[in-house]
Amino acid sequence: MRAIELFCGAGGLSIGLKQAGIEVVHAVDAWIAAVKIYSENVGAASIADLNDIKKIAPFLFDLRPDLIAGGPPCQDYSSAGKRLEGERADLTTAYGMLISIVRPKWLLMENVPGVLNSRAWRYASAMLRHAGYGLTIQKLDAARYGVGQTRERLIVVGCLDEANGFLTDSLMAAALPRLTCARDILGPTVGDTFYVHPRHMYKRRVWPSGDPAPTVRSTYARRMPPDYELIASDAHSESSPTELTRDQVSALQGFPACFDWSAVRVSDRDRMVANAVPVPLARAIGTVIMDRERGVSQPVLERQYTEWLLARGMAQSTIDDMRTKTNRARRMLGGRIFADTAVEIAALEGMTSFKELPVKTQSALRVSLRTHARFREECLEKNGAPGGGIKSPTEPVRGLSRRPRG
Repeated sequence: MRAIELFCGAGGLSIGLKQAGIEVVHAVDAWIAAVKIYSENVGAASIADLNDIKKIAPFLFDLRPDLIAGGPPCQDYSSAGKRLEGERADLTTAYGMLISIVRPKWLLMENVPGVLNSRAWRYASAMLRHAGYGLTIQKLDAARYGVGQTRERLIVVGCLDEANGFLTDSLMAAALPRLTCARDILGPTVGDTFYVHPRHMYKRRVWPSGDPAPTVRSTYARRMPPDYELIASDAHSESSPTELTRDQVSALQGFPACFDWSAVRVSDRDRMVANAVPVPLARAIGTVIMDRERGVSQPVLERQYTEWLLARGMAQSTIDDMRTKTNRARRMLGGRIFADTAVEIAALEGMTSFKELPVKTQSALRVSLRTHARFREECLEKNGAPGGGIKSPTEPVRGLSRRPRG
């Protein structure tokens, strides 16, 4: 699978995708320092303003990606920011436009959960759905995916012609049984407790290493004041809190120890590390995508499906048979759930393995897929689009700015 990363920064997302077996062929960012670091450590990258749709779209199209990944700047939506949509928010809309034009099979977007409430995302998601992408929209805590910090992020995975929510259960199944703690990543050198400079005064500054660290921010590596006195919410220990080095902060984001930051200023490094997609989280998501692409995984049939069939008067033995045949048909389709049932049936009928089955079995598999499709449609009408449906916006689009990120 060939991938491109937009808004690449230092390349945490690309590194994780590569570790999952995805070939990242190019990356783009408007921040010159980030492109330099990415080029020296990860791979080929270009400087470009991603609001310049007419210039960047043909370039991306010529690269023939199977996947376009990226995390549009999140400061306009972040709880740490003013939550006012500005020119950086326009880049979320531009991201949706670029994917709709280039039309890779897969898309992956990472952002803060607050983006769901933005006008920019309403436009982007409406365009993506109109372009034929089924979207899985899920909030994930990176600490459940091998990252030694609590970091809740919104993950959007899209695939052409898939049903909405097609990958939710696979993302949930990839989570670890327990939260990853800071000591899991940093080892015994972190001590029992460590100091993190807070965003607000009077907030906790000393954390236990046996818990996940707080979300990495650009102020993370500031030194502990020599006269600092512990407050009630601080973790206590017989030894003094460890002051994290910048290498340790980078490790909490999953960057390899050999990553060379020497070409940028310390302040730029802090920003790049804080803004990065944690490498282990990216690897976990990339692995889920590759497993579905290869047909290794398939969606788990919903528990509510049995209840829905029971409500329609089916006997338990018939329901068990229906579920078995639905799973069988889904395996033959490589785990895919098509948004259009007619296309799904046509794809099934075109398979050699299906054609070799007895006519009665073929008919039963068609019935199983149509029945499950009716179940999904009714759930959609009752509960909204799987994975987080958002209606198309009605207000006009502002003109896109061409000011570079940064």
